[in-house]
Amino acid sequence: MKPNTSCMKRPKGAAAAALLAAVAALALATPAPAAEYGLGVAYDNGTTVLLPIRTDSLVIEPEFNFSNQSSSSASRLKNVNVGSGVYVRRNLGPLFESYLGGRLLYSSSQSSSSTSDSKARYYMLAPTAGVQHFLSKQFSLGLDVSLEYRHGKQTSTGNPDQNFHSIGTATRILLRAYF
Repeated sequence: MKPNTSCMKRPKGAAAAALLAAVAALALATPAPAAEYGLGVAYDNGTTVLLPIRTDSLVIEPEFNFSNQSSSSASRLKNVNVGSGVYVRRNLGPLFESYLGGRLLYSSSQSSSSTSDSKARYYMLAPTAGVQHFLSKQFSLGLDVSLEYRHGKQTSTGNPDQNFHSIGTATRILLRAYF
């Protein structure tokens, strides 16, 4: 009997949808005066846009990244990342705070050239710890580190599909502005 891989995809998608729904519910359940909303960017291998929601004890931070690159040799690379982080905050003084939590991310990339096409999709789970310094009441500069676990599938023309798992570390520099 052959295993049905399409049945295995639904629980992963449902788990990701449930996590994002829980994050949205937490964000909406927080009373407006007790929360600070913001906009930020994270610099690592690219630039990621952040939408932090800061409560008394949590930071809920949806994030997204989109890139579309073309070169003169007719090759093209398109990448989309969507996810969210949930962190517990702790004040370290009047200008510093630390946070500890995790990020869940879905990534889809597509590359094409005159000779081949390739697609990759993966989920990433990343326990994360960081610190941020408030330059003023509205602006902060932060640094975080994470251990990233990726699980996904890659397809290429002329090659069989490949499932992959990887573990790596990442460091990000973050700039945030709160309103």
